[in-house]
Amino acid sequence: RQWDPLPVEVLRLKTLDFYQIAKPREVTVTPVVIIDIDEQSLAEYGQFPWPRTRLAELVDKVHALGAPVVGFDILFPESDRMSPGSLSQSMAGLTGSMREELKKLPSNDEVFGQALGRGRVVLGQSGYHQEIGGTVGKWPSDATFAYIGGSPYENLLQFPGLIENVEALEGRAAGRGAVSIKPEQDGVVRRVPAVLKAKGKTLPALSIELLRIATGEKTILLRRDEIGLQSVGLGKSQIPTDHNGQIWVYFSKSDPRRFVSVKSILEDELPAGSLAGRLAIVGTSAVGLHDLKATPVDAAVPGVEIHAQLIETILTNSILLRPSWAKSVE
Repeated sequence: RQWDPLPVEVLRLKTLDFYQIAKPREVTVTPVVIIDIDEQSLAEYGQFPWPRTRLAELVDKVHALGAPVVGFDILFPESDRMSPGSLSQSMAGLTGSMREELKKLPSNDEVFGQALGRGRVVLGQSGYHQEIGGTVGKWPSDATFAYIGGSPYENLLQFPGLIENVEALEGRAAGRGAVSIKPEQDGVVRRVPAVLKAKGKTLPALSIELLRIATGEKTILLRRDEIGLQSVGLGKSQIPTDHNGQIWVYFSKSDPRRFVSVKSILEDELPAGSLAGRLAIVGTSAVGLHDLKATPVDAAVPGVEIHAQLIETILTNSILLRPSWAKSVE
């Protein structure tokens, strides 16, 4: 800390905020669409979580509208309690034959998993601040990592625990990405880890994994110098990071053009091909679902929009760059 005392850090971050407020990133393209579990959708379909059969229908319809890849900024760590088999045990007034018929039906997780397998879907996982039970799954579709300049893994943000999804879903996903966002000391989100380690597993961010699956890449290249990470590479693209593997996001103001209501998709209100070529992320803007974050230019935005803005920042080559030697110069 003698190299980077708290007053200097606070001054640096507030200066960055001043620049972003003065000149927020201009939205020229919206390559990401947020499939929004909004207040309108909750009013139509009831409280969340919904039965995963509804999410299976959603995934199929988003793919049918042209989205090449769908990501979830939602975790599914437990089995769906609304599956027929679970309801057969919890519902009162059922006859024995009715219970047996319910048990014969596929679980909601199985139906959702089949929908995941019909397209390209990235599931979210989350680093956790303490160790938790369970084993870390290894899947053939997991991203592989290569590095230049020495092992970068000791520099990555570390979490002792990892929250995964139920196996019926993980086994059908095209990829897995971290949804973990670490605000600064004042609670404002300014950077997002491109890669992190959780429970010993190296995991790309949800945004990076969506781009990897969309481009068909197998390997993520981590480049470092003597201080730490310099960049994360996908194919020929090099994405600059800080020495801990985090990307400074150049934020725009929250933009409604990024959002499409779940209700409008399930009710078939969108024209054919309206999501063609856009990466889709399922998340929520509903206040009651508690996924609002502060950014330098907005007091409260849906957390899923930060993932969308990070992808926009990368695809428009608008990443803020802070060289690894800047701290020593300061």
